[in-house]
Amino acid sequence: MKLITAVLWFTALLSAQTPIRDVSVAGSPLFFASAMTADKYWANNVTAQNVSTKEILAYVIDYNGNFGDHHDLYFGQGGFTPGATQVITEWPSDTPKLPDTLQANVLYVQFVDGTEWGDHSAGEKLLQSRQGSLQFMSNLIAAYNKGGEAAFMTLLNQTHENSTDMVWGMSVHFLKMKTEMGMAGVLQHIQMKLASAAKHDKTLNP
Repeated sequence: MKLITAVLWFTALLSAQTPIRDVSVAGSPLFFASAMTADKYWANNVTAQNVSTKEILAYVIDYNGNFGDHHDLYFGQGGFTPGATQVITEWPSDTPKLPDTLQANVLYVQFVDGTEWGDHSAGEKLLQSRQGSLQFMSNLIAAYNKGGEAAFMTLLNQTHENSTDMVWGMSVHFLKMKTEMGMAGVLQHIQMKLASAAKHDKTLNP
């Protein structure tokens, strides 16, 4: 019975897949799957393969000229290696109706060696956010080293109240981690991100 149910679910999933059409200019480092997929976490996934010869560190994508997505792996331990396939965009099941065909346009890619593909201006906001996030985490560690947990939490709460975009998102994440993992856990997490940033800086600025 379970097998029959699984087969029916998979068949329904295949019939509901939204087609993806790649409208990027020639030479894009990303090759998109032909249709969206779903998993137990997300109802709408866009998958792509890195078809370049270099590891990708960050990218910006536009969908149908109306909405977009970007990812920066600068603070992560691994990049998007050549030949690898990853889910690059996810939308939950309650997302407003997606287009009948998803038109994916890669606007900007940064590789781990600092070289770029696409329109640099499309990646400027991402690169600026990276520097803001780096400064924020460095300031949190400095605050803790100088004034302990109280100084750390003061800066974290102030940033949460007064910031926007990626830094605000990081403050939300760190506040949740502090509640779930305690001070030691959130400090270790931030230090790992800063270590990854330092590792990537060596390849971005050899």
